[in-house]
Amino acid sequence: MEELKPDSTALGTIQVFNEGKTPDRDLLLEVAVEKMRKIDVPSLDWSAKHTEVKGGTVFPNKPPAQSIPYGLTRVVNGKLEFLPITLEDTQEFNKGEIYFTIYAKASYKNFFGIEHWNHYCKWAVNPSNEQRDFSSARCNTMTWTTINKIWLKICLHTKLLQCSA
Repeated sequence: MEELKPDSTALGTIQVFNEGKTPDRDLLLEVAVEKMRKIDVPSLDWSAKHTEVKGGTVFPNKPPAQSIPYGLTRVVNGKLEFLPITLEDTQEFNKGEIYFTIYAKASYKNFFGIEHWNHYCKWAVNPSNEQRDFSSARCNTMTWTTINKIWLKICLHTKLLQCSA
């Protein structure tokens, strides 16, 4: 894994897994990232522009078809694009002054056409410093699901945290 570097755009990737027995369809994956000061609480606001990926069918117990990148985003000329990490971001992250909150939602229909969704939330802090005083409580309350069939694996390209489900 790499260090958090200035000018990098994607912070990591998300992979979608189906651990059930039947295929799921009409997948919609939404991912948002917030850069937070260590004293700030994440807004978990879906109204801001964020990454959306529409997929087809997710077959059970198969490796993911793709890794979907995520990062900080902005809208330029009506299009969503990744916002590069700045030198200041890197320095503040390394000092433990900022952290990143990554939240995702997977919506899909099961084999019988019944809609389901899962919410996930992870945070990324620099493990090499003593940053322990950030607020993750809202993130913890968001990770819940209607059914434990579709799982997201949220992976970071940096040494922020290990790949986790």
